[in-house]
Amino acid sequence: MMNLKNKKCLVMGYGSDISLAIRLGREDGFGTVYYHTVNIHNGFPTHKPYDIGRNVEGITKIDEWASVIGEVDIVCFFDVYEPALQEYFVSIGKAVVGSKFAGELEYDRVLLKQKIEQLGLPINDYWVAKGIDELDSVLKQETDVYVKSSHRGDGETWKSTNYLLSKGELNRMRTNLGAYENEETFVVESQIKSIAEVGYDGFCVMGDYPKDCLTGIEIKDTGYYGRIVKYDSLPLQLKRVTDQFASTFRELKYCNFHSNEVIIAEDRKGYLIDLTNREPSPPGDLMMEIFTNFPEIIWQIGNGITPTLEYKYTHGIQFIIKSELGKTDASPIIVPDEYKNFVKIKNLTIDDDGLWFYVPTVDGMCEIGAVVGMGSTMREAVNMATKIAKSIQGFDIKINTDCIEEVKEQIGRLKAIGIHYLD
Repeated sequence: MMNLKNKKCLVMGYGSDISLAIRLGREDGFGTVYYHTVNIHNGFPTHKPYDIGRNVEGITKIDEWASVIGEVDIVCFFDVYEPALQEYFVSIGKAVVGSKFAGELEYDRVLLKQKIEQLGLPINDYWVAKGIDELDSVLKQETDVYVKSSHRGDGETWKSTNYLLSKGELNRMRTNLGAYENEETFVVESQIKSIAEVGYDGFCVMGDYPKDCLTGIEIKDTGYYGRIVKYDSLPLQLKRVTDQFASTFRELKYCNFHSNEVIIAEDRKGYLIDLTNREPSPPGDLMMEIFTNFPEIIWQIGNGITPTLEYKYTHGIQFIIKSELGKTDASPIIVPDEYKNFVKIKNLTIDDDGLWFYVPTVDGMCEIGAVVGMGSTMREAVNMATKIAKSIQGFDIKINTDCIEEVKEQIGRLKAIGIHYLD
């Protein structure tokens, strides 16, 4: 394993990715890890963004990236933003982890659909609506469809069963968007008859993928189960997607985490639903622990080298931690010392008594973190994650450790059509 103690790292963060900076600053990581977040919004500073990272071991919180850029060796952008700044840092000789302009393929829903068609991949019916008025018209005509916004902060994907049931949500969206109500672009997708929803969860360096990868099944808003396999052994429906996007990622100089969501449908085709051209959530928290040489992986990616992934365990679980209090206020959590590496809290701050807090910077977000577990089998990974989940305390935290049963059902449905995946 490479010794990185003589290297300095800058993480350009957004609070939710602070666990990555903490992991890079551990004993096997970089000598110095600086963590930068945007502190001022709308010209009116508040304490919340300044509080993120306080008393957190292994990182040095900075207010301005320019104060350290001259001394760092690598800069990490684990989200999809600021592609031009990423390219500027490359131009001045810094190693950079980042998706560059490939980030647009995640947040520009229409662009992604166009790219899927261009690459000749399976695609479901979809409609583009510019503004709430057009969206209203589409939903009057179509039933059992999914609505995706071009700005994730304005709303997550939701299902419109029929227009009568969706009118209330349309009114809420119209009020929330205000003067922007007919500027937002929406993609409306037909429902796909799904057997299972699977994903590639790994890394991409200039269109190349490591020989090993994590792959698994996400249970929306509750958890994830995956295992490490050889890239070449992925289901053909999934591998076709990553292979087809390779040339695009090479052209865009992509060097980052990479994840996707692919529905294996009743027609046995693989339909790409979403790209995640950043740290995925889940299973990003699991990836930083299940790969034992994680800091070295990040160093290699930043230097344009397709990494070799090292690991002790092949099965992993990530359970999501939720808190209703966290939607508006700081949510406290107590974690036993022996499990602190396996509990990941977003926007983490630690008070002077050592109590952990999730600090909300976006109202309404109840997913405050995750618990991860690993093992040589699914059962071992589930047992580890469940044990840790039961050991932590919070004011009103909730962790659904039973979501693995839904994963087993999807694995069973895949077996029934001859796809032996994750078993």
